[in-house]
Amino acid sequence: MRRFMSVLLALLLAIIMVGGGVLPPVAPVSATGVQVSLNAPTEVLPGSSFTATVNISQVVDLNGAQYDIVVDPTVLTVDNVTAGQIGATVMPVQGFTLVSPGRYRVLQSLMEPPYTVNGTGYLAVLHFRVIGSLGNSSAISLDNGILSGWEAEIPATWIGDSVEVAVSPGDANGDGVVN
Repeated sequence: MRRFMSVLLALLLAIIMVGGGVLPPVAPVSATGVQVSLNAPTEVLPGSSFTATVNISQVVDLNGAQYDIVVDPTVLTVDNVTAGQIGATVMPVQGFTLVSPGRYRVLQSLMEPPYTVNGTGYLAVLHFRVIGSLGNSSAISLDNGILSGWEAEIPATWIGDSVEVAVSPGDANGDGVVN
């Protein structure tokens, strides 16, 4: 009996290894896997408001996300976080809260059908206000990021961005008036 089980196991492994196995196919993932990256403007005006998107690429079976947005609280504040879109599916924001100065937590989930989404798009739109002065800069980090699939966590690389408080082209003296 033991020999029979060994032969059967070896046969099943051989079938699986040559591609004719009984395991379901797995969706291909690029060499770098899922990437979540922030897309913010390079320069912003003092006292202005701007948006940045939290882009996502090549995700499969995404159900939810949780991540922190971390900024220099003397330069930027996050006023709001609004829904993103992956393919034709809206990715709603269930929660957005200030955790500590300069650290904001975002919670997102597909609570209604289709419950999961595949593809490339953006998780959310971040709405910032510049409170820093001319010459200040701030990194914008995506920290403690977790992507949830229907049954397991989805591994991802999280990439932040940065902005510099600068004058607009043509505003040589920084008074907000283009000369």
